[in-house]
Amino acid sequence: PATPLEPLEPSMHERIVTFAALMTLAGCATTSATDLHATGDDPLTQLPLTLEVTSTTVEAEGAMPEETVFDGFGCTGENVSPQLSWSPGPAGTRSYLVMLYDPDAPTGVGFHHWWLANLPATTRSLPEGFGNRPAEAMPAGVVQGRADYGITTYGGPCPPVGRTHRYQFYVWALGVDSLPVEVMTSPTVVRFMLAQNALAVGRLEATYGR
Repeated sequence: PATPLEPLEPSMHERIVTFAALMTLAGCATTSATDLHATGDDPLTQLPLTLEVTSTTVEAEGAMPEETVFDGFGCTGENVSPQLSWSPGPAGTRSYLVMLYDPDAPTGVGFHHWWLANLPATTRSLPEGFGNRPAEAMPAGVVQGRADYGITTYGGPCPPVGRTHRYQFYVWALGVDSLPVEVMTSPTVVRFMLAQNALAVGRLEATYGR
C-alpha cells in the first residue's frame, strides 16, 4: 500500500534554500526561454537526447489531446496526465525524474507544468492519470512536486490565445537513488539538483494552441 511522503528534515530544507540562493547569486537559476535543451551554459542542456520517450496518449510532434489539457485559466480540458514510456538509462542509473515543460510560455523562463522525482531505476513507464494522484497516494519515496501552476499534481497545457506552444516531456536518468526534494521544492531547485546528477535524458515533444 502507498505510504505518505516523509517531510525533509530541517537541515536538508536549509541546504535546499542555500542552493537556491547560491544559484541566484551566481546567475545560474535560469531556464532557456527558447528551449530547455538548447545549447548554453546550463549543464542540463549539454546532455544528448539518448533515451527514447514514447506515449500511447500523446503523438510525438503531434497535438496534445484535449484530455491532457488543463481545466482552468480559460481552458476546458480534462487535465489527465498522459501515459509515458522510456528506454533504459545507461549503466549507473539509479532513479528517474519526469518533467513537462513549455519553453514558449511568455515568462522569459518558460513554464514548468509537472515534475515527478525519485522513480525507481526499474521504472520504464507511467500509466495514464498517474500524475493526477495526490502526494499521499504516490509509491513510497516518489515525490510529485509543485510546478508553476502552484498545484502539486499534473498541470496540462493552457497557453494564451494565439501562437502554438511546444510541450516537452523530459525523462532524466539519474546516478542517485533519490534527490533531496519535497512536494514544495521549486522547479528551479529541482533543475539545479538534476544538473548535479543527470546521466542521460530523453524527450517527447508535442504542441498545443488555442
